[in-house]
Amino acid sequence: MLIDFWGTYCGPCRQTFPKLQALNAAYAGSGLRVIGISEDEAEDKEKISAFADKYGAKFTVAWDEDKSIAQQYKPETMPCSYVIDRRGVVRYAHVGYRAGDEVAIGKEVAQLLAND
Repeated sequence: MLIDFWGTYCGPCRQTFPKLQALNAAYAGSGLRVIGISEDEAEDKEKISAFADKYGAKFTVAWDEDKSIAQQYKPETMPCSYVIDRRGVVRYAHVGYRAGDEVAIGKEVAQLLAND
């Protein structure tokens, strides 16, 4: 599983969504599940669906209304992605976004799927 914390206000999140969708398309058949968790405030929640549509997300998108999921993972910034194995153990964390991060994440996902 790949959990990505993001927000509609986040510039780098606009870059990561198409990359996450590409990973989703490439590995969904092998068992990857991508979940984008919005950390937007209540007054911006209506923007979440439009953002996901605009940036091509076909993966699950959810709103962390009470910030309880963020409290568990403690993302340092947006975006922040966690690659989690089938036992629920966080194997990799990616803070922020730099061009090429999706290549590293793809390798991590492939390695986990091959070993599970």
